[in-house]
Amino acid sequence: MIPGSMDDRTPTWDLAVLVCCNQRPEGSRRGCCGREPGEALVGWLRDRSRADGLKHRMVIHRTGCLDACAGGTSVALLSASERSIVKVGPEDREAVWARVCDVLERPVTR
Repeated sequence: MIPGSMDDRTPTWDLAVLVCCNQRPEGSRRGCCGREPGEALVGWLRDRSRADGLKHRMVIHRTGCLDACAGGTSVALLSASERSIVKVGPEDREAVWARVCDVLERPVTR
């Protein structure tokens, strides 16, 4: 390993939340997470993480297609104890936040 390389740094966060913000042409049969729903969800999650004092425990990033297009915006939750993709609509924000909090409370097993 090269000193100072990305390989030797341990993340300072416990959870990565990846929100699909991929944009497809209007009318695409696979749908589009990015125009409104994905971008709005990223903003909402960031605001909520600040409001609940959890911003330092997670990173929330926009991502390209997670290849799980049907049924709503794709959100990947990645931690030492969780690897999942959930589908969400605007009405599911609180449920996603509850899942985020649940993942953060699980003991880390390696």
